[in-house]
Amino acid sequence: MIIAMDYDDTFSKDPDGWAHVARAMAGRGHKIIGCTMRYPDETDGMSTLYGEVCEQVHFSSRVAKRDYLASKGVVPDVWIDDRPDFIVSSARDLRQEQEEFERMEKSQSEASREYTRGKLTI
Repeated sequence: MIIAMDYDDTFSKDPDGWAHVARAMAGRGHKIIGCTMRYPDETDGMSTLYGEVCEQVHFSSRVAKRDYLASKGVVPDVWIDDRPDFIVSSARDLRQEQEEFERMEKSQSEASREYTRGKLTI
């Protein structure tokens, strides 16, 4: 079984704990790989333990992790990730969705304030 493990806010939250899990699974014959949304040059602050317990570490450069790994011929059976949305969506896509949501929320908030002040015109 191939197990893909995220770094930020997953492995980084408890490196020793996740290293223990990764080693236990590798000891049972499973392949542990790392997959992060980071760019390859964004390794500052990353625990070296991550590279030690993962057979490979992939940097998807904000591209959806599933698509990125598939392009490399890697198809994980199990994902360990605090943000499962990044497995199937690129960070750019999600950022655009978040910005649209925030614009809509701001617009609704402004309309609500105007209505409260009695200035709403239809």
